[in-house]
Amino acid sequence: MPESSYYSGIRKDVEKVFTPCMSDNHVIIKLIVQNDDCYDEYKNSVLNDNGMIMKSVSEENIYINGDKE
Repeated sequence: MPESSYYSGIRKDVEKVFTPCMSDNHVIIKLIVQNDDCYDEYKNSVLNDNGMIMKSVSEENIYINGDKE
């Protein structure tokens, strides 16, 4: 996601949306925040499976119905 869209409550919002859908499954959602200037280039790279690696502003794992580390 672009850095300008990131907000402090996003982890809680993601958990709230996905937890009811998971039943007994465990899922890890990786949230990657990119600098706004690089986001479109990174997104297109991922969508086109180019394997482009760019340094992210931040990364975090969101565990849904799984063991928290």
